[in-house]
Amino acid sequence: MKRHAIRVGLFIACAVLMVAGYQTLHTWYASHYQIVSHRSVGLMFVSLYFYYLACPALLIMAFVPWRWGCVVGVSVLSALFFLWFPYHPLRVLGMAACTLGSALLLTALRWRLKV
Repeated sequence: MKRHAIRVGLFIACAVLMVAGYQTLHTWYASHYQIVSHRSVGLMFVSLYFYYLACPALLIMAFVPWRWGCVVGVSVLSALFFLWFPYHPLRVLGMAACTLGSALLLTALRWRLKV
């Protein structure tokens, strides 16, 4: 039971760091460049990606062996690039960097704590 609590804690910490990292990148980008987006569509794909793809993938990665976690991570990043890279390349690169960074941090912490 203690291992599951540690894994959930690691997942929450990495998910918060992932979203906060993206917000920091977005704030920095918005302060240096003018953002032009589609008028009526908005950018709901960012929320959709983080809430429905990246966070559940991190949760799965916290509980499965490393090999399966890599498969999940590569699948999520592939979906991100396949679906949205042609439309918003810089935004997708920032999202991918934050996702990959938090996934690597989760893996490293799991290895270090041996949970």
